[in-house]
Order: sequence, then structure tokens, then C-alpha cells
Amino acid sequence: MATLLVNDVTPRVQYTASGSQTVFAYGFPIFVDSDLKVYIGSTLKTLTTHYTVSGAGTTAGGNVTLGTGASAGDIVTIYRDLPVSRTSDYQTGGDLLAETLNDDLDKVVMMAQQNERDLNNRTLRFGQFTTGIPLAEFTESATDRANKVLGFDASGDPNITQELGTFQGNWGASTGYVIRDLVKDTSNGNIYICLTAHTSSGAQPISSNTDAAKWALIVDAASATSSASAAATSATAAATSATASAASATTATTQAGTSTTQAGISTTQATASAASASAASTSQSAAATSATAAAASYDSFDDRYLGTKSSDPTVDNDGATLLDGALYWNTSTNVFMVYDLGGTAWNRTIPTSADQTKINTVSGIAANVTSVANIASDVTAVAADASDIGVVAADGSDIGLVAGSIANVNLTGGSIANVNLTGGSITNVNNVGGSIANVNTVGAAIADVNRYAAEYTISGSAPGSPSAGDLWYDSGNTILKYYTGSAWTGIAPGVTTEVDPNAAALALALG
Repeated sequence: MATLLVNDVTPRVQYTASGSQTVFAYGFPIFVDSDLKVYIGSTLKTLTTHYTVSGAGTTAGGNVTLGTGASAGDIVTIYRDLPVSRTSDYQTGGDLLAETLNDDLDKVVMMAQQNERDLNNRTLRFGQFTTGIPLAEFTESATDRANKVLGFDASGDPNITQELGTFQGNWGASTGYVIRDLVKDTSNGNIYICLTAHTSSGAQPISSNTDAAKWALIVDAASATSSASAAATSATAAATSATASAASATTATTQAGTSTTQAGISTTQATASAASASAASTSQSAAATSATAAAASYDSFDDRYLGTKSSDPTVDNDGATLLDGALYWNTSTNVFMVYDLGGTAWNRTIPTSADQTKINTVSGIAANVTSVANIASDVTAVAADASDIGVVAADGSDIGLVAGSIANVNLTGGSIANVNLTGGSITNVNNVGGSIANVNTVGAAIADVNRYAAEYTISGSAPGSPSAGDLWYDSGNTILKYYTGSAWTGIAPGVTTEVDPNAAALALALG
């Protein structure tokens, strides 16, 4: 291992690449190349396949060099990801080397720096001076948390809630309501959200109810209705005034015909009446505009919140096409539904029982999911050996030859002691590598080699099914024999270990 100084550094660096840039520096120590992880954008790259690393084992760090230059504007992220594991073990009575101890302590500090980096940069945090710490724990089950959002309650503690609130239908007396419940006041159409948990009492409207302070107005439908009504009344009054003015003008004109003096007076009155009629007409027009705006505002809300329904509606409350994001409360399933215009379908805001069962199933196998996550390093190791796997794949034909000679491989397994002797003579093996032409020659004559293996046997009992001329070294009686075609006969009767069976076999093979 290297001797490093682990300074107080953040083991992460990020760059915005220039066009075709390939070299990116990192200024913190690592032990081996694989301690670094490299992302381009949101894609994790593979060591040796996409990049190489220099500077491993040095305090100052080094460079990451991409195989293909990055595009201008690419975000390149480099960080240390040391495996959180211990690979050394101090033996009782064994040597305690300073280098081994330093490496282990360096790794512990590096792991702590990785945790500090993630806690400081990749998590939501509260300031050291923040009050109300520690926060209360979540107590909601997976079912209660499904399709909800994270919020904070009146005490500042985290809780699980709907994005706006939970619709409870029409307000009712003697009903228990909790914070963020939504209700409709049927006396005026207003929508309220609960601010304080309570059991309701009194009667509607909620605005004058004894519990009024426990609710907040969300949709003021009453004011919109009143505004529309007032505008309509104003328009009626203006029309009446215009009618009266027109009648007054008519009367003045009649009186003008009766007397010249009265005609002049009537003419003046007629002019004044005409001006009054014009003003009344203007007032009527303004009142009509106000009424139209108020009606449009109420109709816009009425098109987006359709109230309570027993089944999915196909049009809005006015019989028009449904709007994207329209809402209604399904009284058959007690579920808040939202309309998806693109898919022309009503979607639930909470999962079905079947969906919830699947969610619970995944939750029940969380341990297996964690186990898969824990073998991520092994999967990465296999990915790092992809080039070696490719070499093996390219030699598939040679592997097939080995498979075809598996009987000879099994014979080798029976002579493993000789194989071990060969391992002790690795220099000779290397010599064979230098004489690969001879090896190829033996490969070309493999039929003769196999014939020799069939014609010469070393064993304590006679081989079965021999052929004339076969050799057998009788290891039980230490004598070399040959087969006459009908019986085994000693080559040198009475001679024991002085006979070299290997020399005889070699002579037979060469003869």
C-alpha cells in the first residue's frame, strides 16, 4: 500500500467540459484506480472502457483521461467511492506494521470524508441554530403514505399529507375534522380547509358558525354569486331608469305641442331626459359587463371542480368538454379523482387495492432488494473484466477441443502429483513456451500420442482387452511384460526394478 497524507478535503470535483476535452484533474488521494467513480451527465462511466486514471497512491491525486472527448457543456463529475469494508486483520502475536496501520486509518478517514460529502451536499439539512431539533419520527404506514406528499405540521414536525388537503364532502355537524380536511358549505357553495382539529357543532354557514376560526376559506363561491346577483339587479334598475326617462321624454314632447312656451320648456326637459337616458344606458352596459365577468369567474371554477358524483362524468357541469386536471369526489369509492385530458381518463389519487398489494409485496422483499444492492461491487468487478471475457469468447474453438478431450483431462486429474511436480518446475514450462513449434508438432501427431497411451499401461493388474504387442508394466511384481496375442510374457524374467519402463516405452515409441 502507499503512504498517503489524508488532508481535510472534499473527495469530489465537478467540471463543465469544453468541446473534445479529455483530461480532468482530481486533487484528493486514492489507493487504486477503482476508488474513483466518473459520471458524464447522469451516466456512470466504466473504468478502462471509457476512461483511465493516473495518480493512484499519491497524496496530490492525478488525472482522469476520457477515451473519447466530452462534448461542450457536458457536466463531468469525479468522486472517491472507497468500498466500505475492511480487508486487513491484525493477528494476535503477529507483526503490526506501521504502513498497514496507516493505510487502515487512512481508509477510515476517507470513508468519513465520503459520508461528510454526501451529508453536506446531497441531503436536506437544518442549520445548527435551528430550533425544534430533533424532529419527531414518521409513524404513517406505507398504505397511509401512498400518493401523499411530505409536509410539516403546526409544530414544525414532518408529516404525510395530500398536496392541498383531504376532501371530506359536505360539511356536517357532530363530525370529527382534522387539519387540512376540505369541506363544502352547502348553504353558499364555499369551500373551506380545516386549520384546527375539532368536532363540528352548530349550523351552516360556516362563516358565522361557532367553529368559524377553525376553518379557512379556499373558494369564495358566495361572493361570486352575490356579485353576479348584484350586477343583475343593477342592470335591471338601469333598464327601468331608461324606460322612465324615455316616458318622461314622451310626456315632454306632448306638452310642447300644447303651448309654445310649454314647448320650449318641454324641449329643455326632453334634452335633459335624453341625457339621463344615455347615462342610464351606460350604467346598464357597465352592470352587464360586471355580471358577465362574475358569471365567467364562477363558471371557470365550476368547470374545474365538479363536486360530488357517483361515477366518472363525461362532460363538465355545463355539458362541455372536460378540462385537463378537473376534479370531483367519487361518492361510490370515496376517492378524489383527477381528469387526464391526454389519456381521456379519470385517474385515482390513491392506489387501488390490487396496486397496494403489489406495493406491500415489494416492501416485504426489501431484504432481497438490499442483498442485490450489496453485490453491486461484484457486478462492477465482472464489468471491469469484460475484456478478459471477450478473449475467452474469441477462443471458443480451442475450448471446444479441450471439451472433446475431457477423458485425457480426467487422466491428468488422476496424476495430479505429476502436475504438481510440473508446477515446481515452472522454468521447464517456460521452456516449453519457447518451443511452441515443438508443441504444435505434438498436436499434429496427437493420434500417435493417443495410440501410445492405449498400448502402454502401468498398473498392478493386467489391462483388459489388450492387443498383440501391447506393453504392461506390472507394478505389483515390478516387471515389464508384452502381450503375445494370447498371454502376457515378461520381457526379462527375473529382472525387477532394474528395468526402466519409461526407457522401454520410449524405445517402443521410437522403434
